[in-house]
Amino acid sequence: MNKQITNFADARPTDAVDAVFESFPLTIAQKRIWSLEQIGNYTVFPDQVIGLRLSAAIDIETIAGACRALVAQNPSLASRFRRLAGGRIEQYRGASNAVPIEILGKDGAAVSEPDAAAARKAFRDKRFDLLEGPGARIQIIRLAEGQSLLTIVLHPIICDDREKSVLAGSLARILDGEPAGDMHPVEIAAGAREADWLETDEAREALAYWRDAIGLDYAASTFPTRFNSGGLAGVARAEHRFSIESGLWDKLGRHAGGRAFRSSACFMPLSALCWRATAATTPC
Repeated sequence: MNKQITNFADARPTDAVDAVFESFPLTIAQKRIWSLEQIGNYTVFPDQVIGLRLSAAIDIETIAGACRALVAQNPSLASRFRRLAGGRIEQYRGASNAVPIEILGKDGAAVSEPDAAAARKAFRDKRFDLLEGPGARIQIIRLAEGQSLLTIVLHPIICDDREKSVLAGSLARILDGEPAGDMHPVEIAAGAREADWLETDEAREALAYWRDAIGLDYAASTFPTRFNSGGLAGVARAEHRFSIESGLWDKLGRHAGGRAFRSSACFMPLSALCWRATAATTPC
């Protein structure tokens, strides 16, 4: 995967305190998550939460140390974000690489179960401000019975459900005093192989094929239609002629009848596809 180093001379003045100028562009998935959050949609990609109830045998300092070790093993948890001139958002790892840890019930002031439940809910529900802090936060609550509640909230832009499971397993091993184990499970290794493949001649040939097939400058992910064609003025698009055999409609009807479902289940997708692919003003 290519790494982009950016000159932060055009960054916001408030970001100048960070001394490490290593920046990475957002992935396509991260851009989508960021955009949805800007319009107040937090339900499509909700925060990921790791919640544990730990025995009285594990003190608060040990829990906090385990959390810091987890962050050290997974630097993405401390990723920061900044808006550059022009509005571009990038993620970076700099000198401010700590994840905030909130501790309640320390120094003998243990918290009751009801108060702990309320504090935990408020901590989970609080929204992230990614331009002001990392996409992770940690809370440790010492209960009156001696047990502890550990809550780690992770923004979806840095962690998905699968990675959350990996992090929870790593944290359990750290708390048990076991070796960190394999920090590169099969899924991560597969992603690394795909990243290497993107640098090969085969990948470049595939990219050239699809660029010619779709069009030189057409970067949208949908077919051109009468609804979005106005925004593509001056765009060079490829044109491909195709034909549909005259008996296809009847074949779809017979297929639907044989499968015991309504024929519209076959007709409507085909009609929609023809409509979108041809930019027709009315459905087929």
